[in-house]
Amino acid sequence: MCGITGVVAFTEKGRNSFKYLNKAVESLNNRGPDGNGVYILNNVALGHTRLSIIDTSTAASQPFTDSTGRYTIIFNGEFFNFGDYREEIAKQFNLRSHSDTETLLYLYIKYGSSCFDMVNGFFALAIYDNQDEKLFLARDRMGVKPLLYYLDNDKL
Repeated sequence: MCGITGVVAFTEKGRNSFKYLNKAVESLNNRGPDGNGVYILNNVALGHTRLSIIDTSTAASQPFTDSTGRYTIIFNGEFFNFGDYREEIAKQFNLRSHSDTETLLYLYIKYGSSCFDMVNGFFALAIYDNQDEKLFLARDRMGVKPLLYYLDNDKL
């Protein structure tokens, strides 16, 4: 299992929360002892701790950004049938890992949120589109991997 955390700031007070991102990631180390990472851009800060299962190489480290630099994902869970889509995705996108995370990100880029109709698995994730400055959050249908959030006037 991995761990994900993040902040979307609406105000400068919300941006002050970014200083706690490394501490939040550190608190998740027991969920992902194989690595961790942070991504901060504009008003978004994302953190991830990694338990390497499918692709144990550093090429699959998260936060994971697509080859254009537009989309970044943090993902906790497993996408069981990612192999069914990997070949299709590899025809259109230059893949650099063998991870279910990368396959899922490119499915999202290609199909939008309807890609989750194709996904067999359990997960919680965040995908940030830095061009449109939009954050997409999702969890599996059954909530096996919970996605908890807090919202106030300054931040999500």
